[in-house]
Amino acid sequence: MSTECDRPDPLTKAMDSIEVDEIVVRKVTVTDTKNWFKYRYVMQFLVFYAMFLVYAMRVNLSITIISMVNRSAIAPVNINNVSDECKLFNSSKIHQEDGPYVWNEAIQGYILNAFFVGYIITQIPGGYMADMFSVKWVFGYGIFLTSVLTLLSEAAVHIHVIAFIALRVLEGVCEGVTYPSLYALCARWSPVAERSWMAGIANLGTIIGTVVAIPVSALLSNSSWKWASVFYVFGSLGVIWSLLWYLLATSTPEKCRWMSDEEKSYIINTRGVLSFDSQSRRKIPWMSLLTSRAVWIISFCKLTNSFIFYIFLTEIPNYLHYIFLYPIEKNSWINSAAYTSDAIVALISSWTADLLISRNPSRITTVRKWYECSAQFLGALTIFLIPFCHCNYKLVVALLILNSAVNGLTAGGNIAVPIDIGPAQAGAIQGFANTVANIAGIIGPLLVGSLTKNNETFEAWNTVFFITAAVSLTGAIVFFFWGTAEVQKWASNDDEATILVSEDENQKRHHSD
Repeated sequence: MSTECDRPDPLTKAMDSIEVDEIVVRKVTVTDTKNWFKYRYVMQFLVFYAMFLVYAMRVNLSITIISMVNRSAIAPVNINNVSDECKLFNSSKIHQEDGPYVWNEAIQGYILNAFFVGYIITQIPGGYMADMFSVKWVFGYGIFLTSVLTLLSEAAVHIHVIAFIALRVLEGVCEGVTYPSLYALCARWSPVAERSWMAGIANLGTIIGTVVAIPVSALLSNSSWKWASVFYVFGSLGVIWSLLWYLLATSTPEKCRWMSDEEKSYIINTRGVLSFDSQSRRKIPWMSLLTSRAVWIISFCKLTNSFIFYIFLTEIPNYLHYIFLYPIEKNSWINSAAYTSDAIVALISSWTADLLISRNPSRITTVRKWYECSAQFLGALTIFLIPFCHCNYKLVVALLILNSAVNGLTAGGNIAVPIDIGPAQAGAIQGFANTVANIAGIIGPLLVGSLTKNNETFEAWNTVFFITAAVSLTGAIVFFFWGTAEVQKWASNDDEATILVSEDENQKRHHSD
């Protein structure tokens, strides 16, 4: 039995209406509830918890697989040309107890990449379903089914490696709907002046999920409970979240039984779309969406931003290992420092961006450009400087951490733009943009592999860094000149436009009159 109940909005107020060229312009004066407790904070917590789990269940295998594989039975990879200029660390390996499975590097690659095969398939369908149907159930079932599949991981491994690969593909399929449906949810629950914050809280969940999952997975894998405990712990947390989501969440504020009438009215009248119920019955303008310059620009910027992310996530540990002989097994502290700095900056950026937008909503594009271009330009600069550090390991690590920190500025930049340009189609826009962005997860590792295979040298890695910096700089330039955060004409409601007037502004107008 769903907790969502279709109740007529008790707070619909009489509003002044003026017909202009068959468009109804509504002037609305709204104030937020004065209570310290706001129900949208509950939704923000549930979204944070959800995205924490989404990334924890995604990345835990990259650590757990170390304890699953019998490395003694696998012939070592022959690297003919490895740089010996910066042997800063002892090259002897840390003792790692072998696991039971003889999976060579190719099979491990299939296992680790299987998730993303499924993940990219359901981005656009996930956004479509979230915009057209109940976003609560699309988002909720995506995480619940991923959690159940995670709990079944040990059983699949015991059956056969192909069964495990198939299960990981299915996990990707289920989790693929979560990110685009998240944006549809934010569009329904966040006032315009709080979009960056709610999207930023979700983004913070992904970062904290990564920071926590890596060391916890390593700790559990090396405990008496062994590697299978990783899947049971995170899968169980997902089932617990699903229960909370079922009991407490609704697709829209209109259907929430526990909100105050004042807060409900405030959200409905300040989110940019008065009614998502009427919008949900309209077809998504796919032709306009797919040919929109604004959609392609934000998709491209997410691609360039993701390019750095995937290089950092998948390739930097190899760089530190082969160039500085730094053990991959010890890389967790660098990841923790990097992602923590990203989280702190993201939290500050989302709050300050919303503050600037609330003071002058007409300058929303300027605010988004400032944050996004700063993130991509500074990200390009930090990556560009790494080749000049040569054997200065500490400076290289400092630049990598700084790169992650400036990436946090995107919380005030591209993160909320799909909601800005088309709040009623935010799920579909994010689904398309995230599909484009995840191409970086394919291109990045292939590029690095082609440049460094049997050639782990400074020259090869310097080429990787220069290309990555150029990609990031291109993203900054493109968004600076052509990016926008304005609602697109094809995405706006044809029947009505809403002019939001704050209480203070309304009092000033009456005083001047």
